[in-house]
Amino acid sequence: MKKFLSKAVLLILSVLFLGGQLGGSVRGFEDSGPGFTARIMIPANQREGAGVASFNLLMAPGSEQVIEMEVESLSTEPIVVLIDIASATTDDNGELVFRTREGVARDSSLVYAMEDIARVENTRILLEPGETETIPITIRMPTSSFDGILAGGITLRQELDMSILLEEAVDNRVNVYLLETMVFLQQTEVQVIPDIQLLRAMAEERDDENVFAVTIQNTEKSFVNEMSLHARVTEVDSHEVLHEIELTGLQMAPNSNFTFTIPMRGEVVEAGDFALHVRVDAYNGSWDIPSYPLTITPELAERMNEAEEVDEETIGIRERLEEIPPELIIFAGSGLLLLVLIVLLIVMLVRRRSRSKQNAQVNDLMDEMMKQFRGDE
Repeated sequence: MKKFLSKAVLLILSVLFLGGQLGGSVRGFEDSGPGFTARIMIPANQREGAGVASFNLLMAPGSEQVIEMEVESLSTEPIVVLIDIASATTDDNGELVFRTREGVARDSSLVYAMEDIARVENTRILLEPGETETIPITIRMPTSSFDGILAGGITLRQELDMSILLEEAVDNRVNVYLLETMVFLQQTEVQVIPDIQLLRAMAEERDDENVFAVTIQNTEKSFVNEMSLHARVTEVDSHEVLHEIELTGLQMAPNSNFTFTIPMRGEVVEAGDFALHVRVDAYNGSWDIPSYPLTITPELAERMNEAEEVDEETIGIRERLEEIPPELIIFAGSGLLLLVLIVLLIVMLVRRRSRSKQNAQVNDLMDEMMKQFRGDE
Protein backbone atom coordinates (compact mmCIF):
# COMPACT_ATOMS: atom_id res chain seq x y z
CA MET A 1 0.00 0.00 0.00
CA LYS A 2 2.77 2.43 0.90
CA LYS A 3 4.55 1.74 -2.39
CA PHE A 4 1.36 2.25 -4.40
CA LEU A 5 0.48 5.52 -2.70
CA SER A 6 3.96 6.90 -3.06
CA LYS A 7 3.87 6.19 -6.78
CA ALA A 8 0.51 7.95 -7.02
CA VAL A 9 1.18 11.15 -5.09
CA LEU A 10 4.90 11.70 -4.67
CA LEU A 11 7.47 13.24 -6.98
CA ILE A 12 10.23 10.64 -7.25
CA LEU A 13 13.75 11.98 -7.01
CA SER A 14 16.39 9.68 -8.51
CA VAL A 15 19.88 10.25 -7.21
CA LEU A 16 22.43 8.59 -9.45
CA PHE A 17 25.83 7.78 -8.04
CA LEU A 18 28.69 7.72 -10.52
CA GLY A 19 31.56 5.95 -8.82
CA GLY A 20 34.99 6.58 -10.29
CA GLN A 21 37.85 4.44 -9.02
CA LEU A 22 40.76 6.82 -9.07
CA GLY A 23 44.26 5.64 -9.76
CA GLY A 24 47.67 6.95 -10.69
CA SER A 25 51.37 6.48 -11.26
CA VAL A 26 53.79 9.06 -9.85
CA ARG A 27 51.29 11.86 -10.28
CA GLY A 28 48.21 9.68 -10.36
CA PHE A 29 45.57 8.63 -12.86
CA GLU A 30 42.79 11.18 -13.28
CA ASP A 31 39.04 10.97 -12.98
CA SER A 32 36.53 13.78 -13.08
CA GLY A 33 32.97 14.81 -12.36
CA PRO A 34 31.12 17.83 -13.77
CA GLY A 35 32.80 20.33 -11.42
CA PHE A 36 36.23 18.97 -10.54
CA THR A 37 38.88 16.39 -11.30
CA ALA A 38 40.92 14.33 -8.82
CA ARG A 39 44.19 12.40 -8.84
CA ILE A 40 45.72 10.09 -6.27
CA MET A 41 49.47 10.11 -5.62
CA ILE A 42 50.75 6.55 -5.42
CA PRO A 43 53.11 6.26 -2.41
CA ALA A 44 56.41 4.38 -2.38
CA ASN A 45 55.06 1.60 -0.15
CA GLN A 46 52.21 0.67 -2.49
CA ARG A 47 52.08 -3.14 -2.50
CA GLU A 48 53.78 -4.71 -5.48
CA GLY A 49 51.29 -5.92 -8.05
CA ALA A 50 48.45 -3.99 -6.41
CA GLY A 51 47.95 -1.75 -9.43
CA VAL A 52 47.25 1.96 -9.50
CA ALA A 53 43.46 2.05 -9.04
CA SER A 54 43.55 2.37 -5.25
CA PHE A 55 45.72 2.92 -2.19
CA ASN A 56 46.96 -0.55 -1.25
CA LEU A 57 49.54 -0.17 1.49
CA LEU A 58 51.68 -2.40 3.67
CA MET A 59 52.40 -0.60 6.96
CA ALA A 60 54.07 -1.56 10.26
CA PRO A 61 52.04 -1.66 13.49
CA GLY A 62 51.89 1.79 15.11
CA SER A 63 53.29 3.56 12.03
CA GLU A 64 51.95 6.80 10.61
CA GLN A 65 51.83 7.87 6.96
CA VAL A 66 50.39 10.75 4.95
CA ILE A 67 48.85 9.89 1.58
CA GLU A 68 47.82 12.61 -0.86
CA MET A 69 45.16 13.39 -3.43
CA GLU A 70 45.01 16.38 -5.78
CA VAL A 71 41.70 18.08 -6.55
CA GLU A 72 41.35 20.59 -9.38
CA SER A 73 38.31 22.75 -10.09
CA LEU A 74 36.83 22.56 -13.59
CA SER A 75 34.16 25.11 -12.77
CA THR A 76 33.98 28.75 -13.79
CA GLU A 77 32.64 29.57 -10.33
CA PRO A 78 33.89 28.80 -6.81
CA ILE A 79 32.93 25.28 -5.65
CA VAL A 80 33.18 23.26 -2.45
CA VAL A 81 34.38 19.64 -2.53
CA LEU A 82 33.33 17.39 0.35
CA ILE A 83 35.60 14.57 1.55
CA ASP A 84 34.28 11.46 3.27
CA ILE A 85 36.17 8.42 4.60
CA ALA A 86 34.38 5.19 5.47
CA SER A 87 34.93 1.49 6.10
CA ALA A 88 33.87 -0.93 3.40
CA THR A 89 30.48 -2.56 3.99
CA THR A 90 28.16 -5.02 2.26
CA ASP A 91 24.70 -3.90 1.18
CA ASP A 92 21.61 -6.11 1.21
CA ASN A 93 22.16 -7.02 -2.45
CA GLY A 94 25.46 -8.65 -1.52
CA GLU A 95 27.51 -5.86 -3.12
CA LEU A 96 30.53 -3.99 -1.75
CA VAL A 97 30.12 -0.34 -0.72
CA PHE A 98 33.13 1.93 -0.06
CA ARG A 99 31.31 5.06 1.10
CA THR A 100 29.28 6.09 4.13
CA ARG A 101 25.81 4.56 4.31
CA GLU A 102 23.44 6.59 6.46
CA GLY A 103 21.70 4.61 9.16
CA VAL A 104 23.99 1.57 8.89
CA ALA A 105 25.59 0.62 12.20
CA ARG A 106 29.20 -0.52 12.48
CA ASP A 107 29.54 -4.31 12.38
CA SER A 108 30.16 -5.87 15.79
CA SER A 109 33.30 -7.65 14.53
CA LEU A 110 34.91 -4.46 13.14
CA VAL A 111 37.67 -3.50 15.60
CA TYR A 112 39.50 -0.93 13.45
CA ALA A 113 37.26 1.30 11.32
CA MET A 114 38.82 3.12 8.37
CA GLU A 115 37.20 6.41 9.44
CA ASP A 116 39.09 6.15 12.74
CA ILE A 117 42.42 5.21 11.19
CA ALA A 118 42.48 7.61 8.21
CA ARG A 119 41.79 11.26 8.97
CA VAL A 120 41.64 14.43 6.90
CA GLU A 121 42.00 17.77 8.65
CA ASN A 122 39.47 19.60 6.50
CA THR A 123 36.51 17.66 5.05
CA ARG A 124 35.27 20.72 3.14
CA ILE A 125 37.61 22.20 0.49
CA LEU A 126 36.84 25.56 -1.15
CA LEU A 127 38.22 25.83 -4.69
CA GLU A 128 38.32 28.92 -6.86
CA PRO A 129 37.85 28.47 -10.64
CA GLY A 130 40.77 26.46 -12.01
CA GLU A 131 42.40 26.11 -8.58
CA THR A 132 44.25 22.92 -7.59
CA GLU A 133 44.69 21.82 -4.00
CA THR A 134 46.48 18.87 -2.43
CA ILE A 135 44.53 16.93 0.21
CA PRO A 136 46.72 15.23 2.83
CA ILE A 137 45.18 12.20 4.53
CA THR A 138 46.90 10.90 7.65
CA ILE A 139 46.83 7.16 8.32
CA ARG A 140 47.68 5.89 11.79
CA MET A 141 48.05 2.13 11.76
CA PRO A 142 46.88 0.44 14.99
CA THR A 143 49.65 -0.51 17.38
CA SER A 144 48.29 -4.04 17.84
CA SER A 145 49.52 -6.58 15.31
CA PHE A 146 47.04 -8.37 13.05
CA ASP A 147 46.80 -10.34 9.83
CA GLY A 148 44.31 -9.53 7.12
CA ILE A 149 42.95 -6.41 5.41
CA LEU A 150 41.40 -3.18 6.64
CA ALA A 151 39.24 -1.93 3.76
CA GLY A 152 37.53 1.39 3.12
CA GLY A 153 37.11 4.24 0.70
CA ILE A 154 37.64 7.97 0.19
CA THR A 155 34.73 9.70 -1.50
CA LEU A 156 34.81 13.16 -3.07
CA ARG A 157 31.69 15.00 -4.15
CA GLN A 158 30.76 18.57 -4.91
CA GLU A 159 28.62 20.37 -2.37
CA LEU A 160 25.35 21.20 -4.12
CA ASP A 161 22.31 23.32 -3.36
CA MET A 162 19.51 20.79 -3.60
CA SER A 163 16.79 23.45 -3.89
CA ILE A 164 18.44 24.81 -7.04
CA LEU A 165 18.99 21.31 -8.41
CA LEU A 166 15.32 20.47 -7.95
CA GLU A 167 14.33 23.59 -9.88
CA GLU A 168 16.68 22.66 -12.72
CA ALA A 169 15.85 18.93 -12.67
CA VAL A 170 14.89 17.26 -15.93
CA ASP A 171 12.26 14.51 -15.70
CA ASN A 172 12.47 14.77 -11.90
CA ARG A 173 16.02 13.38 -11.93
CA VAL A 174 19.02 14.85 -10.16
CA ASN A 175 22.53 13.58 -10.91
CA VAL A 176 24.97 13.51 -7.99
CA TYR A 177 28.51 12.57 -9.04
CA LEU A 178 30.85 10.80 -6.63
CA LEU A 179 34.54 10.15 -7.20
CA GLU A 180 35.69 7.21 -5.11
CA THR A 181 39.01 5.55 -4.41
CA MET A 182 39.43 2.39 -2.39
CA VAL A 183 41.90 2.03 0.48
CA PHE A 184 43.38 -1.30 1.63
CA LEU A 185 45.73 -1.48 4.62
CA GLN A 186 47.75 -4.50 5.74
CA GLN A 187 50.46 -5.19 8.29
CA THR A 188 51.46 -8.58 6.90
CA GLU A 189 51.09 -10.61 3.71
CA VAL A 190 49.47 -13.50 5.61
CA GLN A 191 46.21 -14.57 3.99
CA VAL A 192 43.18 -14.79 6.25
CA ILE A 193 40.26 -17.14 5.60
CA PRO A 194 36.81 -15.53 6.00
CA ASP A 195 34.37 -16.89 8.57
CA ILE A 196 30.62 -16.70 7.90
CA GLN A 197 28.28 -16.65 10.89
CA LEU A 198 24.49 -16.43 11.06
CA LEU A 199 23.91 -13.30 13.10
CA ARG A 200 20.11 -13.36 13.40
CA ALA A 201 16.97 -14.54 11.60
CA MET A 202 13.29 -13.78 12.11
CA ALA A 203 9.92 -13.75 10.41
CA GLU A 204 8.71 -10.23 9.58
CA GLU A 205 6.99 -8.01 7.07
CA ARG A 206 9.46 -6.19 4.84
CA ASP A 207 8.62 -4.03 1.84
CA ASP A 208 4.94 -5.10 2.04
CA GLU A 209 5.85 -8.79 1.90
CA ASN A 210 6.03 -11.52 4.53
CA VAL A 211 9.55 -12.95 4.65
CA PHE A 212 12.18 -14.57 6.79
CA ALA A 213 14.92 -11.93 7.17
CA VAL A 214 18.34 -13.53 7.63
CA THR A 215 21.50 -11.61 8.54
CA ILE A 216 24.88 -13.24 7.94
CA GLN A 217 28.23 -11.84 9.05
CA ASN A 218 31.83 -12.11 7.88
CA THR A 219 33.80 -11.84 11.11
CA GLU A 220 37.30 -11.86 9.60
CA LYS A 221 39.59 -9.26 7.96
CA SER A 222 39.17 -10.81 4.52
CA PHE A 223 36.88 -10.41 1.52
CA VAL A 224 34.44 -13.16 0.53
CA ASN A 225 34.56 -13.57 -3.25
CA GLU A 226 32.33 -15.30 -5.83
CA MET A 227 29.84 -16.16 -3.12
CA SER A 228 26.57 -18.09 -3.45
CA LEU A 229 24.10 -19.23 -0.83
CA HIS A 230 21.18 -21.61 -0.48
CA ALA A 231 18.79 -21.06 2.44
CA ARG A 232 15.88 -23.34 3.40
CA VAL A 233 13.16 -23.20 6.05
CA THR A 234 11.68 -26.45 7.37
CA GLU A 235 9.64 -27.52 10.33
CA VAL A 236 11.71 -28.72 13.26
CA ASP A 237 12.83 -32.36 12.78
CA SER A 238 11.54 -32.37 9.20
CA HIS A 239 13.25 -32.41 5.81
CA GLU A 240 10.27 -30.96 3.93
CA VAL A 241 11.22 -27.56 2.55
CA LEU A 242 8.58 -24.90 3.22
CA HIS A 243 10.43 -21.87 1.85
CA GLU A 244 13.82 -21.47 0.18
CA ILE A 245 16.00 -19.14 -1.87
CA GLU A 246 19.24 -19.39 -3.85
CA LEU A 247 21.48 -16.39 -4.51
CA THR A 248 24.66 -16.14 -6.58
CA GLY A 249 27.28 -13.55 -7.52
CA LEU A 250 27.60 -12.12 -4.02
CA GLN A 251 30.55 -10.54 -2.20
CA MET A 252 31.23 -9.53 1.38
CA ALA A 253 33.59 -6.92 2.76
CA PRO A 254 35.84 -7.73 5.72
CA ASN A 255 34.05 -7.51 9.09
CA SER A 256 30.66 -6.75 7.64
CA ASN A 257 27.14 -8.16 7.47
CA PHE A 258 24.11 -8.05 5.22
CA THR A 259 20.51 -9.22 5.32
CA PHE A 260 18.81 -11.34 2.66
CA THR A 261 15.17 -12.42 2.67
CA ILE A 262 13.36 -15.70 2.05
CA PRO A 263 9.90 -14.76 0.70
CA MET A 264 6.80 -16.59 1.92
CA ARG A 265 5.15 -15.84 -1.45
CA GLY A 266 1.73 -14.92 -0.09
CA GLU A 267 1.16 -18.16 1.81
CA VAL A 268 -0.76 -18.15 5.09
CA VAL A 269 1.67 -17.71 7.98
CA GLU A 270 1.32 -20.45 10.56
CA ALA A 271 2.57 -20.27 14.13
CA GLY A 272 5.11 -22.84 15.24
CA ASP A 273 8.77 -23.77 15.56
CA PHE A 274 10.89 -23.95 12.44
CA ALA A 275 14.52 -24.51 11.44
CA LEU A 276 16.65 -22.44 9.08
CA HIS A 277 19.40 -24.15 7.09
CA VAL A 278 22.00 -22.05 5.22
CA ARG A 279 24.80 -23.20 2.92
CA VAL A 280 27.36 -20.65 1.70
CA ASP A 281 29.99 -21.39 -0.95
CA ALA A 282 32.68 -18.98 -2.13
CA TYR A 283 35.99 -18.91 -3.96
CA ASN A 284 37.82 -18.80 -0.63
CA GLY A 285 35.69 -21.03 1.58
CA SER A 286 32.46 -22.90 2.32
CA TRP A 287 30.22 -22.73 5.38
CA ASP A 288 27.24 -24.78 6.50
CA ILE A 289 24.76 -23.60 9.15
CA PRO A 290 22.73 -26.79 9.65
CA SER A 291 19.85 -25.69 11.87
CA TYR A 292 19.03 -22.25 13.27
CA PRO A 293 15.83 -22.10 15.38
CA LEU A 294 12.95 -19.89 14.23
CA THR A 295 9.72 -19.34 16.15
CA ILE A 296 6.54 -17.70 14.92
CA THR A 297 4.18 -16.91 17.78
CA PRO A 298 0.38 -16.91 17.25
CA GLU A 299 0.38 -13.12 17.71
CA LEU A 300 3.08 -12.62 15.06
CA ALA A 301 1.32 -14.98 12.63
CA GLU A 302 -1.92 -13.04 13.06
CA ARG A 303 -0.23 -9.69 12.39
CA MET A 304 1.57 -10.99 9.32
CA ASN A 305 -1.59 -12.55 7.89
CA GLU A 306 -3.48 -9.28 8.41
CA ALA A 307 -0.70 -7.41 6.60
CA GLU A 308 -0.91 -9.90 3.71
CA GLU A 309 -4.67 -9.33 3.43
CA VAL A 310 -4.08 -5.58 3.25
CA ASP A 311 -1.61 -6.12 0.40
CA GLU A 312 -4.18 -8.26 -1.46
CA GLU A 313 -6.70 -5.44 -1.07
CA THR A 314 -4.18 -3.03 -2.54
CA ILE A 315 -3.67 -5.28 -5.56
CA GLY A 316 -7.42 -5.53 -6.05
CA ILE A 317 -7.88 -1.77 -5.95
CA ARG A 318 -5.00 -1.28 -8.34
CA GLU A 319 -6.56 -3.75 -10.79
CA ARG A 320 -9.86 -1.90 -10.59
CA LEU A 321 -8.12 1.38 -11.32
CA GLU A 322 -6.42 -0.16 -14.34
CA GLU A 323 -9.86 -0.99 -15.77
CA ILE A 324 -10.58 2.72 -16.20
CA PRO A 325 -9.94 3.70 -19.86
CA PRO A 326 -7.13 6.26 -20.34
CA GLU A 327 -9.44 8.70 -22.11
CA LEU A 328 -11.74 8.76 -19.09
CA ILE A 329 -8.83 9.46 -16.80
CA ILE A 330 -7.81 12.37 -19.03
CA PHE A 331 -11.39 13.66 -19.05
CA ALA A 332 -11.77 13.38 -15.30
CA GLY A 333 -8.49 15.10 -14.66
CA SER A 334 -7.46 16.03 -11.17
CA GLY A 335 -10.95 15.47 -9.75
CA LEU A 336 -10.78 11.73 -10.35
CA LEU A 337 -7.27 11.52 -8.99
CA LEU A 338 -8.34 13.27 -5.81
CA LEU A 339 -11.33 10.95 -5.37
CA VAL A 340 -9.22 7.84 -5.92
CA LEU A 341 -6.65 9.04 -3.39
CA ILE A 342 -9.40 9.65 -0.83
CA VAL A 343 -10.70 6.10 -1.36
CA LEU A 344 -7.22 4.66 -0.94
CA LEU A 345 -6.61 6.63 2.24
CA ILE A 346 -9.90 5.39 3.67
CA VAL A 347 -8.89 1.81 2.95
CA MET A 348 -5.56 2.36 4.68
CA LEU A 349 -6.88 4.04 7.80
CA VAL A 350 -10.06 2.11 8.62
CA ARG A 351 -9.96 -0.55 11.31
CA ARG A 352 -9.35 -4.12 10.23
CA ARG A 353 -12.30 -5.53 12.22
CA SER A 354 -14.84 -4.27 9.72
CA ARG A 355 -12.69 -5.13 6.71
CA SER A 356 -15.31 -7.20 4.81
CA LYS A 357 -17.99 -4.54 5.06
CA GLN A 358 -15.57 -1.80 4.11
CA ASN A 359 -14.23 -3.79 1.14
CA ALA A 360 -17.78 -4.15 -0.16
CA GLN A 361 -18.32 -0.42 0.21
CA VAL A 362 -15.11 0.34 -1.67
CA ASN A 363 -16.06 -2.07 -4.44
CA ASP A 364 -19.53 -0.50 -4.67
CA LEU A 365 -17.95 2.95 -4.88
CA MET A 366 -15.59 1.83 -7.62
CA ASP A 367 -18.50 0.25 -9.51
CA GLU A 368 -20.51 3.43 -9.22
CA MET A 369 -17.57 5.49 -10.51
CA MET A 370 -17.25 3.20 -13.52
CA LYS A 371 -20.98 3.44 -14.29
CA GLN A 372 -20.89 7.23 -14.15
CA PHE A 373 -17.93 7.46 -16.50
CA ARG A 374 -19.46 4.97 -18.95
CA GLY A 375 -22.91 6.56 -18.78
CA ASP A 376 -24.56 3.34 -17.59
CA GLU A 377 -28.02 3.44 -16.05
